[in-house]
Amino acid sequence: MGFDKKILELSRTIYQTSVMVHGTKQNPSEQIDKIRAMIREFIRTEVVPYELTNQEKMSFILKNESLICEAIAKGHKASNGDEFQPVRDKMRKYRIELGIIKDGK
Repeated sequence: MGFDKKILELSRTIYQTSVMVHGTKQNPSEQIDKIRAMIREFIRTEVVPYELTNQEKMSFILKNESLICEAIAKGHKASNGDEFQPVRDKMRKYRIELGIIKDGK
């Protein structure tokens, strides 16, 4: 996925997140924190990519495994090429780097 497309997707996600809170009586600080985290993660992994620590790789795996399981519990049908495919590919790469699984090419 190209960098421009990733920026576009991040912008769209931030916009949708902010629109959901606008007009409600909720305190938007939770949404603002989520947006900050999305931007921080994007910059960390895409803008200034450098070698992640093993702890960061494990955190990425656990966080995204949880998100994928939650989506499946809500009825998402996991398949190759779905919206989680890039995340699953990165998780597999990190698992190989951490020695959790072997590269079965």
